[in-house]
Amino acid sequence: MIETLETSITPIPSEQGSPDASVTVVPADEGVDTAELYRRHTRDSPQCRAQRPSVGLVSTGVLNTPDRVAATGVRRDGRFEIALELRRFDGPMAANDPWIAVVRAELGRLDQGSYRLNVQQTVLRFTDIEHPELTSDPVVTERSLDFDCV
Repeated sequence: MIETLETSITPIPSEQGSPDASVTVVPADEGVDTAELYRRHTRDSPQCRAQRPSVGLVSTGVLNTPDRVAATGVRRDGRFEIALELRRFDGPMAANDPWIAVVRAELGRLDQGSYRLNVQQTVLRFTDIEHPELTSDPVVTERSLDFDCV
């Protein structure tokens, strides 16, 4: 069975996050927004408690102002898959305000057991700042995180 995951993307200033891309799973603390969850747990080991709402957090590392991010997610038999598309601008900029995209995937209330979160990231390059849809040089990378829900 394939189930679509609810995903959202939260931009945060680069100085408030890690310059490295990361993947983790944390409790979906009620009333705590994505940026705060990321700040609290970015360097922690994955945390999942059975029958309590959990979220997957995936950060992109530092991006430039014109860069674009899109995300989708699915659940397949105990595995979660997130597909990221990053469109990176290669060209001159008048100004730059670096940022980090944090993708939040709602994993739901999980049963006790072992799970895997796979992230496939496709990076595309564009040179016309007015047309990020005109891309070239796709590069695909994959990361995965095995975690236990206790």
